[in-house]
Amino acid sequence: MLELERVADGRFRSSFEDTWCQGRTAYGGLSAAFGVAALETVVPAERDLLGIDVAFVGPLAPGAVDIEARVLRSGKNLTHATAVVRDAAGAVATTVHGVLGSPRSSKIRRDVPPPAPAAAADAVAPIPFLPGMTPAFTQHFEMRLVAGAPPFSGADDTRVQGFARHRTRASGVCAIVGLLDAWWSPALAMGKGPFFASSVRWAANFATGLRASAAALGDAPVYYESELVAAADGYATFVANMYAGERHIAWSEQLVALFD
Repeated sequence: MLELERVADGRFRSSFEDTWCQGRTAYGGLSAAFGVAALETVVPAERDLLGIDVAFVGPLAPGAVDIEARVLRSGKNLTHATAVVRDAAGAVATTVHGVLGSPRSSKIRRDVPPPAPAAAADAVAPIPFLPGMTPAFTQHFEMRLVAGAPPFSGADDTRVQGFARHRTRASGVCAIVGLLDAWWSPALAMGKGPFFASSVRWAANFATGLRASAAALGDAPVYYESELVAAADGYATFVANMYAGERHIAWSEQLVALFD
C-alpha cells in the first residue's frame, strides 16, 4: 500500500498517485497509514498498535509526502508516539497520535461476539468503480455492500455493512488501517444528491495481536459495519467495527463535516 524512505532519524519520505485520492486529497485511510507506518519504525517491535487518534488538518495532494515521527514517552508496557504528515510544500496535512503496548497477564477478558452479516460476501456483487462518479481510491478495493444504502440515495437507513479487501494483496497493520476507512459515512446515504464531505477526526482502536491478524489477512475479505450516531449543523459522527473472520480486530469513531 505504501513504502517509506528514511531520510533522517524519525524522518521519512514517500509519495502516492492521484488514484489514491478522494476529491483533491488522499483518502483518510492512506493519510493515516503514512503516520502509522512511521510510528512503527520508531517504536520497539514487540509493541503492538492499540489505538490511533487522527486529525485531518488539511488536504494531502498527490505527489511527495514527508512524515516525521517521534516517541513522546515509552514506559514499561506502553509507548505514546506521534507522527506529522506534511505535503510537498511542508504544510501539515495529518497528525497521528499512536498508543502501542506489550501484552500483559490479566484475568479480565471479554470477547466480542462474532458478526452476523446480512448476507455472505459472495452473495452480492462488488460495487463497480465508475470513473468520475465514485472516489478514485475505491478502484484499489473490492467492496461488497450487504446492508445499508449507497451514498446520496435519500435513504433513512443509517447503517453500512459489507465486505472489503485490497485488490492488490496487502498485509500488515497499514493494510488494516486502510480497510477500516475505505467505506463511506452512513450520513452520505441520507443525501438526495451529491455533496462534499470531509473527515475531521478519526479515533480507531485495535484488538491485541494486531500484527498477527494483519500478517494472516491474506485474500479473505474483512467484514465492516457502521452506524450513524448523530448528525446536525453540518457535522456527523459514526461508529464502526471490523472483523477478520469471526475475530473482532478494530473499532472506530469518526467526525465528518458535511457540505450539503
